Amino acid sequence: MDTHADDLAALTEKLDLKNAIHVGQSTGGGEVARYIGRRGSKRVATAVLISYVPPLMGSRPDDGATG
Repeated sequence: MDTHADDLAALTEKLDLKNAIHVGQSTGGGEVARYIGRRGSKRVATAVLISYVPPLMGSRPDDGATG
């Protein structure tokens, strides 16, 4: 999720988007949520999360995630 959020941030900055509307469905909604969590909402006017998968904020020993 961090990589996707960082890619979205890079694109947003490259295009110099301001007051952007971010819409994400399923994993895309998790990406939007993670982007805002990592980068803040300075360039975001609205975020729409549709049936989204929230980004994993930490790992547990039983979830198979590493790091």
